[in-house]
Amino acid sequence: MKPRTDELPPAGRSRGDGFTLAEAADVLGIPSSTARGRYPRAREQLRAAL
Repeated sequence: MKPRTDELPPAGRSRGDGFTLAEAADVLGIPSSTARGRYPRAREQLRAAL
C-alpha cells in the first residue's frame, strides 16, 4: 500500500521527512516563507485524505 503522503505536493512531503521548514525550503529551492505557506495546505490535504 502506498503511503498517503505520496499524494501531497513536495513541500508537504518534505516536512514529514523530519526536515524543518527552512531545510525543506532549501531542499525544494523555494523561500522559507513559501514553504511556511504551503505546509498548512499540505497538512489539510493529508487530513482530508485520511
